[in-house]
Amino acid sequence: MPDPSLFSSAQVAVATFFGGPIGGTTLIALNEARLGAKRNAALAIVLGVALTAFLLWIALTIAQLPSVILPIAYTAGLQVFAKQRYGKRPLVHRSNWTVGGVTLGGLALSVGAVLAAAALWIASFDKVSVGEVDVIYKAGTTADEARAVAGFVQTLQGAAGATIVIEKRDARGQHRYVVGVVMADDAFDDNTVRLTLKSIGDALSTGVFHGAPVEMQMLDAGLEGRVVLPVSPAARQ
Repeated sequence: MPDPSLFSSAQVAVATFFGGPIGGTTLIALNEARLGAKRNAALAIVLGVALTAFLLWIALTIAQLPSVILPIAYTAGLQVFAKQRYGKRPLVHRSNWTVGGVTLGGLALSVGAVLAAAALWIASFDKVSVGEVDVIYKAGTTADEARAVAGFVQTLQGAAGATIVIEKRDARGQHRYVVGVVMADDAFDDNTVRLTLKSIGDALSTGVFHGAPVEMQMLDAGLEGRVVLPVSPAARQ
């Protein structure tokens, strides 16, 4: 006699890829519950939440990781698990409508988690404002340095509404300041904008950071570094 109707490994893969880890592990949890393994069902839910939290941590700390690698990796992992766990059973597959509902639910939860994490991440930074210029300062920088940067940028033409992120990075006993400016998407390939930011970096090095090296970055709306400009030559002298 066939086992209770279970979700196949293919259905788990679809729910995972489009609904995030929570989508896939929810189907696994439902499978385990149908088999009477309630403890395994609870562990599957815990795994989905933990994996989602881990992926959010990676997204916030490893900016340059290609976005397609992680979904493929965790989808393949859960699909292989489901195939090994349920593949040899004489399954009566569950409805794809249920899979679609779980996938949409997982997607909604994943998007909500991303938005909440991003909001908390940004809110955790200290910020000062001078006029219409906002400067977020972190990683060893001070409010006085942030105010000095904001005051300098405020004097520049077209700087109204600018959002800037500054931090200090240390390596081998030396430190440099990283100054990121939030830019519109069409500015990343504009050489004029790059030259302007480079000159701003030179001025900040000598006028605000006492000759320390300054690395200028162009950031997107999520405060992610999209373009890194060379360290100010003036700062190396």
